[in-house]
Amino acid sequence: MHITSITPHKFKKGYYRIRLDTGSTITLSEETIIALHLTPNKTLTSEDIKAIRAQETRFSAFSTACNLLSYRARSVKEIKQRLKAKKHSDHDIRITTEKLKSLGYVNDDEFARQWVSSRKIQNKGKALIKAELVQKGISAESIALAIEGMYRSPDEERRQVMAFAKKKAAQWKNVDTRTLSARLMRYLAGRGFSIEVVYDVVGKVIGANEDD
Repeated sequence: MHITSITPHKFKKGYYRIRLDTGSTITLSEETIIALHLTPNKTLTSEDIKAIRAQETRFSAFSTACNLLSYRARSVKEIKQRLKAKKHSDHDIRITTEKLKSLGYVNDDEFARQWVSSRKIQNKGKALIKAELVQKGISAESIALAIEGMYRSPDEERRQVMAFAKKKAAQWKNVDTRTLSARLMRYLAGRGFSIEVVYDVVGKVIGANEDD
């Protein structure tokens, strides 16, 4: 069989209708047409048809990944998981993620930095941020570097926890010491701050309240 014409698809941007001498038509992405050098009058062998199908499935995976990235940055693991859920093959997923990395569309180090910055602004603690990044497949080294880069000193988180604890203690000033301590512990731990820091800060806040 051979191609008789190639015309832009009326409703799908970036796609073309390929008419064959058999009378049938197929819709292909512009990337596939360019990659396989498809032109009018080109004869298609059975191997060409296999190559077209393979190229289209790879393009579909890449297109899906780009669409996901249009909403927010994602880690390599997140991209792989979403493509797997869409039933893409391991081969196409590997090719897609390598292409995304080569284009700079995904970068786990940069993703980690952005995630730490965003969660810090939301007043989340280091322990929670670390756990979230581990879940997203970020390496321990990348996590450590990202957190180190966002916290200017070892005491920065402690000061952040202290500010929260004082604010909440003022709001809960009418409860007894034991209740206040339990509430502060739950609240601060729930925001992902380390237990060690939380215990220390809560102890100081409760002590200061008792002195007053």
